[in-house]
Amino acid sequence: MYSSSGLAYFHNQSKLQPPGVITGRKGLLGKVFYVEEACWPHDTTLWVKDFRGNDPKFVAAFLSQFHLERFDAATSVPTLNRNNLTGIQICIPPPLEQRAIAEVLSHVEGLLGAVERLIDKKRDLKRAVVGQLLSGRRRLPDFNGKWEMRNLASICSMKSGESITGASIDQSSNYPCYGGNGLRGFTSRFTHDGSYALIGRQGALCGNVFGVEGKFFASEHAVVVCASADTDVRWLTRVLEQENLNQYSESSAQPGLSVSRILKLEVLCPPSRQEQGAIAEVLGGADAELAELGKRRDKVRGLKQAMMQELLTGRTRLV
Repeated sequence: MYSSSGLAYFHNQSKLQPPGVITGRKGLLGKVFYVEEACWPHDTTLWVKDFRGNDPKFVAAFLSQFHLERFDAATSVPTLNRNNLTGIQICIPPPLEQRAIAEVLSHVEGLLGAVERLIDKKRDLKRAVVGQLLSGRRRLPDFNGKWEMRNLASICSMKSGESITGASIDQSSNYPCYGGNGLRGFTSRFTHDGSYALIGRQGALCGNVFGVEGKFFASEHAVVVCASADTDVRWLTRVLEQENLNQYSESSAQPGLSVSRILKLEVLCPPSRQEQGAIAEVLGGADAELAELGKRRDKVRGLKQAMMQELLTGRTRLV
């Protein structure tokens, strides 16, 4: 049976001998870490000095769900008082069941960590591939010919969108309305139909680039990029993303981009639209793979959260 007792004795001085559990004492509260190596915790942390016969990994898992931030001492800087925490009486399972719970949660945590490491690896790989393909250092099979520097004005046109009031934007109309920072909502009419790149024109995120397709309304805070007939707009969108356009914003109370200035920028172009499209396909595939891995990570996170809710409350028993 679950029994009512103190979970652990907290401390905030001297060296921590493993195994240990650390949480924030000042500032960012509520984060809990299980440590397996000796360390000297910072004085803004609390760590468990005595587990009182409880399994250390179970203690770490339990505290991570216990919302320690709610015990804030209500000072100017968020602070946990270790004496208040030490005196809390809670219901916990016997040691054998604690170890079983900790083992199950450790397995799920390991699975989550593996997916997150794979995402990091794939993201790094994609970053390297983007740099190679958009610079011509790496060529895809069956393509040759010399790349050349061209200014953006020779491969696309750019024009700001139309003005629209907030009253004309809702969440139920037919056409998406895009501003400089992405989707603003929906509206009853559209300004464009096709495939374009949009650039944020004003605000802190000016220079933000994203691709759009279909019928949509572009507001005055977005620059609509229309690729020329011999330019693949998907490739052009990738190139614009790499240009870090925010660095060209005009200094004023409201940072903004000058279309005429952007059109003068030079970029390295493949000799054919076909090669541009092939590059875009490869990078699109990398994005799709990362999106799928992100879904898998979110699914494992949800599974872990659900298991913790069941196992750490006693609703589901393992022993």
